[in-house]
Amino acid sequence: NRLAISGIRECYRKLEELNVQLPNIEEIDKVESIVGFGKDLAQERKRVLQEQQNKAGRELKDLLHKHNSKDKFISRLEGQIQQLEQQQQGFAILQDSYSHQIKD
Repeated sequence: NRLAISGIRECYRKLEELNVQLPNIEEIDKVESIVGFGKDLAQERKRVLQEQQNKAGRELKDLLHKHNSKDKFISRLEGQIQQLEQQQQGFAILQDSYSHQIKD
């Protein structure tokens, strides 16, 4: 145990000779606190971005659904218009036929 302690003291003495300063506990705690704060910020930012992405995905899905609904509605209207045009043509033929019968 004494050998280990003397080895550690020797390392510190050599570092002091080289003018190397080791951080103290407060400095280490400060850095760890900053790193932890940075990690917390990064996690919060990731959470917010995921929420925004999910919201955008839902909005896009809603828009696509509305677009598809509009397309179906327009398709139905076009079909109804086509039926009305056919009925109109049929009525025109009947009217023309009826007009010829009255004239005769």
